[in-house]
Amino acid sequence: MQAFFGLTVTGQLDSHTLEIMRTPRCGVPDVGQYGYTLPGWGRHNLTYRIVNYTPDMARADVDEAIQSGLEVWSRVTPLTFTKTFKGVADIMIAFRTRVHGRCPRYFDGPLGVLGHAFPPGLGLGGDTHFDEDENWTKDGAGFSLFLVAAHEFGHALGLSHSNDQTALMFPNYVSLDPNKYPLSQDDINGIQSIYGSLPKTSAKPKEATVPHACDPYLTFDAITTFRREVMFFKGMCGGFTTISRTLNLN
Repeated sequence: MQAFFGLTVTGQLDSHTLEIMRTPRCGVPDVGQYGYTLPGWGRHNLTYRIVNYTPDMARADVDEAIQSGLEVWSRVTPLTFTKTFKGVADIMIAFRTRVHGRCPRYFDGPLGVLGHAFPPGLGLGGDTHFDEDENWTKDGAGFSLFLVAAHEFGHALGLSHSNDQTALMFPNYVSLDPNKYPLSQDDINGIQSIYGSLPKTSAKPKEATVPHACDPYLTFDAITTFRREVMFFKGMCGGFTTISRTLNLN
């Protein structure tokens, strides 16, 4: 643990180690399991469902925090996330307390463990739980649901913890500016090693715009007759281009 968190390895519960242990964090184990990635979901179109809501926040704010937490990862991968309202989704999201259901992990009350998630797979795979005993918020007055959700969704997509202290996947909670993109290069490298990067889009050539014949501001640079047709010309790049040929004079 001391090596993982960049502390002096003493093997003793010194003050720095105790301080790290008391810091609110994710409930997914990290010692001996950081820096690895799993095969992932095997597809890019995933579903999610919010099973219940915390009373700490308005439902619309919870929806926004969850959606934003997922978009953190879809911005750098081909992943897409679709919200469902019934049945079993790939990522089942719930607010729970203490020992809850068939989940093998538990919460410990206020502070301590904030959330946990399970890697891709059947059964609990992808399930993401948040400790209802925490004070969840959208503005930093408590724990940012957006930041914790984005971190836990990293686990639900196949990432483990990172020992890079600037990474979103660092296990301890760090309050960040919610208006800034929270992923470090370490996070991006990890998720793209599973799902790849965004497909490159080729720029479409600009199509020539043809003015409308009834435009009151339409002007021409030259008009002439050729082979019994009236031809209108508009200057372009030092030469002329034909805008229209009308009025057959037969």
